[in-house]
Amino acid sequence: MRCRMSSYDKLGDEVVKELVEALKTNKTLKGINLGLNQLGDKAGKALAEALKTNKTLHELKVGYNQLNDEGGKALAEALKTNTTLQLLSMDGNKFSDEVKEVLRQAPKSKKLILST
Repeated sequence: MRCRMSSYDKLGDEVVKELVEALKTNKTLKGINLGLNQLGDKAGKALAEALKTNKTLHELKVGYNQLNDEGGKALAEALKTNTTLQLLSMDGNKFSDEVKEVLRQAPKSKKLILST
């Protein structure tokens, strides 16, 4: 099963926290698209925490949000331990060159979309 939150939902960080709690124990959802939802670093860090325990999500799309270095670093760290995520799309966010380089160090088994 895949889930797409409308680009016009503008979920923001607080609503995503509830979604993240569900992702931690999710056993059916394979992909989620949270692009264009005004997600910031709080949401990025929360999603990273969920990725540390989630064993079913294959695709996470968080492009064109308001993620900055803090959220990017957290997601990069989660990629080191998550064994099931195959695609992380984060294009259109505001990462420094330093964080982009950290993200590019993700395991080669993962596809990372990071253009800005």
